[in-house]
Amino acid sequence: MTETKTDLAIQPANEQKRVLALSELDLDYSSIQNSLKDLTQLASQITGMPVSLINLIDTYHQWSVGTHGFDILEMPREDSVCQYTILEENKDGFEVSDLSVDDRFKDRFYVEDDPNMRYYYGVPLKLKEYLAIGALCVLDTKSNVLSEEKKQMLGQLAKVITNRLTLFKTQKLLEDEISDTKRISRKLAHEIRGPIGGIIGLTEVIQIQPQDSILAEVSEYVDLIQKSGKTILELADHILSEDKTSILAKSNTSEIDLPSLAEKVRSLYLPTAMSKNIDFEVQLDNGNRDVKFSPKRILQILGNLISNAIKFTQIHGQVAVSLRLDLLESNKILTCVVSDNGEGMSQSKIDEILSGKVESSEGTSGEKGFGFGLGLVTHMIKEMKGNLKIKSEVGKGSTFTVEVYPN
Repeated sequence: MTETKTDLAIQPANEQKRVLALSELDLDYSSIQNSLKDLTQLASQITGMPVSLINLIDTYHQWSVGTHGFDILEMPREDSVCQYTILEENKDGFEVSDLSVDDRFKDRFYVEDDPNMRYYYGVPLKLKEYLAIGALCVLDTKSNVLSEEKKQMLGQLAKVITNRLTLFKTQKLLEDEISDTKRISRKLAHEIRGPIGGIIGLTEVIQIQPQDSILAEVSEYVDLIQKSGKTILELADHILSEDKTSILAKSNTSEIDLPSLAEKVRSLYLPTAMSKNIDFEVQLDNGNRDVKFSPKRILQILGNLISNAIKFTQIHGQVAVSLRLDLLESNKILTCVVSDNGEGMSQSKIDEILSGKVESSEGTSGEKGFGFGLGLVTHMIKEMKGNLKIKSEVGKGSTFTVEVYPN
C-alpha cells in the first residue's frame, strides 16, 4: 500500500486542515442522507434545476450525503466537479455553463453517459477559517445560466447545511453525555449500596437485643437510622433499575456492533473496489458480535486505509478487512486489519508514517508519495490512544493493524 495526493492544481492550500476539520465532524456518510434530503429538494426548487447534491470531499472520495434527482453515494474525488468548488478562489461559487465542452469534465461518466449532465453551479460548504469541507451544487441536463439572486440564495442555503452538519456532531456529543451521566449514576448507586446495607444490618442487630439493655432514646435513634438507611437503599435500587430499556436506548443511539460496522464498510467501499475488479472482503471474528461500541473515528480510520489500499492495488488484486472486538475487564479493544497485495512500501516510509511526520508530496501530478490520508489516520489513532502497526514489502503489499479503545 502506498499513497498519492490529489492533483496539486486542484488541491486547496489548506488541504490538511480542511480534511482534518471534516474528520472532526465524524459523520457516517451512509446514514445522514435522509436528514438532508429536504435541503437538496429546496435547492432544486429555488433554482429550477432537476438535480441537486450535498457533497463532502475527503482525501480520496466525494460523498453525496444529500441527493435529489441523481441517486449516487460516492465517486472518486478526481472525477468530481466539486473539487474545484472548494478552492479558495471559488469561495463565492463555481459555475460551468456546459460540462461537455470543458476539457476538465467532458469525459466524466456523468457527462458522457446517463444522465448526460451539462450545467453545473456549486457553492462551498465552509467552516471557520474558510475550511471548505464540500459543496452544495445544482446540475441540469442542458446548458443553463443561474441568476445572481438564485446564486445568493444557494449561498445562504449552504450556511444552513453547514450548520446542520455541525449539529449532527453536537447531537452525538449530547447523547454521549447522557450515556455518561447514566453510567455515573449507576456507579454511585452501586457504591452507596454497600455502606448503607452495612448500617441497616448494624441497626437490625441492635434492635433484636433485649429492650432493657439499651436506652429508649438510643432505640428511637436506631429506628430513625434504619428507616433513613432503607430509604437511601430504595433510592439506590431505583437508580439501578430505572427504565433500563430507556437507558440502553439512549446510550446506544450512536453505538454499533461488529456486523453493523462490517455492513457499513461493505456498502461504502465495495463499489469502488468493484470498479477496479478488486476482490474486496470484510471478515469478522466469531466473538463478541453483539457487543455495542462507539464508532467514533472508526469509519474515518478504516475509510482512509481501505481507500488507500484500493487505489494502489492493481486491477484484479485483493484487499481484505478483518474486524475483531475483545473485552478486557471494563475496556473494549477493537482490532482492525486492512491488508492488500498492492505496491507496498519501504521501511523508511513506514517509519515516516508511524512518526506522524508524513507530509504531502510536492512532486509532479500522480507521483506516488505519502500525504494527508495516512497522516490523518496516524493523528486519529494517537488521539484515541490506540496503536498502529504496519508490515509491508515493496512489490508485495501491506498490512495495517489498528487497535483502538472505542469505549
